[in-house]
Amino acid sequence: MKVDNYLIFEAHKSLYGIASARVVELIWLPELNYIESSPFYIVGHFNFRGSFVPVLDLFLRQGMKTRRYTAQDRILIIEFNGKLYGIHINEV
Repeated sequence: MKVDNYLIFEAHKSLYGIASARVVELIWLPELNYIESSPFYIVGHFNFRGSFVPVLDLFLRQGMKTRRYTAQDRILIIEFNGKLYGIHINEV
């Protein structure tokens, strides 16, 4: 029997989980560069080891208001279908 492990994290006081096999790294919030043509829920992009990584805000994606980001926030970097993505989070 195969048992998957999950990373549980908090974004704006809501709990989420993701298969730990998808997790690449957890980093402090880097400086994000905004690209006009990005969807509204992509709050910016940054360079992670030579890869251009978009950062998703889960609250915006769900149609809710987000809050101001702080230096205490983090980015969860995940791999999905061979591409890297960042998810803005508050707590792990």
